[in-house]
Amino acid sequence: MTIAAVWRHGDRLFAVADTRIVRSPGNVLTEHGPKLLPIGISCKKPGPSGFFDREAYRTNIGFAYAGGTLPALSTHALANALLQKLVAADGAPPPDLAQVATAIRELAWYYMREVGELSGAAALFSTILFGFCAATGRFRAFELKPDVSSGSLKINIHEHDVGSDEALVVIGSRPDLLRERVAKMRIEAHPAIHDDLPRRALRNLIAEDADPTIGGSVQYGWATIVGFEPIASGEPIIPALPSGRNITSSVLGFDIMTFPPVGHYHFSMAGRVVV
Repeated sequence: MTIAAVWRHGDRLFAVADTRIVRSPGNVLTEHGPKLLPIGISCKKPGPSGFFDREAYRTNIGFAYAGGTLPALSTHALANALLQKLVAADGAPPPDLAQVATAIRELAWYYMREVGELSGAAALFSTILFGFCAATGRFRAFELKPDVSSGSLKINIHEHDVGSDEALVVIGSRPDLLRERVAKMRIEAHPAIHDDLPRRALRNLIAEDADPTIGGSVQYGWATIVGFEPIASGEPIIPALPSGRNITSSVLGFDIMTFPPVGHYHFSMAGRVVV
């Protein structure tokens, strides 16, 4: 399992997740698992050639998941491929984020059902789809949650209100742990860091080994009106390295500044210094 959370502060939605993937409690597969990912949306309309080759709209939304890794990542991969190939006639508005959530629910249902034939409940996963909805002009967050109480698989969609800075959407193994820690920190912490409380709370839970299914490091991202992007965490290096570098650029627990270049190009991501 995991913990993943989305919250609003000011002009953006923030998101965090831990990076541990387990086969079972105590059986860790990796401490560097991606659980907070972008899904691209591209809409094309007829161009002068008569083909659908004129891009009319493009954005990214966030996809955070908790539960079965294989069906979740398969759902993400297919959704990311298909939603970048949308076409419509002139005059069609950008898709509503609720419509996108409904489409992704169908893909998730197929993967959970198929993988579940062999792995049972281990194939189930929940997800939060979030970002700026151009159709409604506001930030939105949808939780997709499997339900097998009737004996057959259903996936319920629930839209969470993210209109205030107190809104916090949490999925995963122990959402109660994160909610309780954030509530406590909100009382004690200086208002200047309130936008960062869920990240700090999750970091503390990981450091305390509060639950065996939650661990690794903290994955971080945010969504603005432009779209969603993963964010690198800048952590101080004390003492500084001989080269003079005194900060990391951490993604999934990896310092990407140590990765080799791609030809003439180096990895670069938006980042935030964290303490």
